[in-house]
Amino acid sequence: MRVLKVRRHELVIGRSPTWAPCRIRYYPGVGRMFIRGPAGQYIGWADNLADAIGQLARADTNQVLPG
Repeated sequence: MRVLKVRRHELVIGRSPTWAPCRIRYYPGVGRMFIRGPAGQYIGWADNLADAIGQLARADTNQVLPG
């Protein structure tokens, strides 16, 4: 994994082998983070950044990375 971009309330992470951008977005009103794959696929919700990165690392590559 490689951090590609940091924006307000959003972290864009490239995941190998294609380094396609995956997004972790923090919602302050909810207090949780929403994790999406490179094509916007739903991966899950997390309570903290460590859990969000862990879910992204464990996500099934067939569902997260395009073809």
